[in-house]
Amino acid sequence: MQVTRNLPTWARAALAVVVVWDLVWKGLALWEAARRRQPVWFVALLVANTAGVLPITYLVLMRRRDAAAGADTAPGETPQTSVGTSDPEPRPL
Repeated sequence: MQVTRNLPTWARAALAVVVVWDLVWKGLALWEAARRRQPVWFVALLVANTAGVLPITYLVLMRRRDAAAGADTAPGETPQTSVGTSDPEPRPL
């Protein structure tokens, strides 16, 4: 790449760290948005390049919302059944 060729080594290394950081957080947030069937968040997370800020914000907001609601299951998932009842499908992790 022409742009990174003129950068010092430390700057190229820092850029690589930021890219990996963003990919990890973006992947986690995209997976969570898809699992929750939230297409608006999915597209926003897919399009916006914020070095991890938007994906981290999304993940924190969703966890706080779930904690406030007392839910430990995402929309579309069935709650875990009580002991002694049969559950035909194992709950995903």
